[in-house]
Amino acid sequence: MPNERGNHNLNFKEKLFHFFKAVARRLRRCQTDCSIAKSKIQLRKWKNIYAGKRCFIIGNGPSLTAEDLGFLDKELTFASHGIYYIYDKTRWRPTFYTAQDQKLICQRYNEIKDNCRDSQCIFAACKYLSYPRFRCCDVIVDLVIEAFEQSFPKFSANPCRCVYEGMTVTYFNIQLAIYMGFSEIYLLGVDHFYSGGSNDHFSKKDICTNLPKTHLSTKAYIAAKQYADNHGVKIYNATRGGHLEVFERVNFDLLFEKESYES
Repeated sequence: MPNERGNHNLNFKEKLFHFFKAVARRLRRCQTDCSIAKSKIQLRKWKNIYAGKRCFIIGNGPSLTAEDLGFLDKELTFASHGIYYIYDKTRWRPTFYTAQDQKLICQRYNEIKDNCRDSQCIFAACKYLSYPRFRCCDVIVDLVIEAFEQSFPKFSANPCRCVYEGMTVTYFNIQLAIYMGFSEIYLLGVDHFYSGGSNDHFSKKDICTNLPKTHLSTKAYIAAKQYADNHGVKIYNATRGGHLEVFERVNFDLLFEKESYES
């Protein structure tokens, strides 16, 4: 009898634990849904706001330098994740800061909040996991994760509804940039190669905890190029070196040669 009573108490506690765990999960999901619903209203104001303009999407590859970022002070730029590790070397700050890696967001929440306050807006892609906003004006976008090993990922024409996973935050940024109306998008620092060590990014402080699957992100870049080509948007790769060959390459220096000459 004592054993039966003990087992009964144990089963009851276990059931109670799983019940409250399920309730907590549901509450987190509701919180996320509310944040996304509010963000959809905020996101609408960004639609086509930069129609016909150019922007730069900055990756954190080892080719990225503070010297190159110095040319982008007057440009519209997107940058992500550990970009703030270069802030002590340049006065440049991204127009938009974005984040997609939910584990990274939770681990570095305070770092991101403290270092990215100068960006006009922070866009965070989120799925099922809730976290506090960095600022009240920032936007949480619903991230749809679908397997595409045997195909290509979808590309969102309307981030108010959702954006699609492409195994790289750069894919998120391209979806946002096209929604905002940019007709020319230049990639910089997108080396598209990871060895699994401290040399995968420009800063040794920014270590990859999850090794990206570049064979899948390559598919995402192909999907982005196809969508862009079909909608009159040009995407160029201005990265110095690297392994990304999906987009037409351009010389980063030549993008500013005319401006430098005229000044």
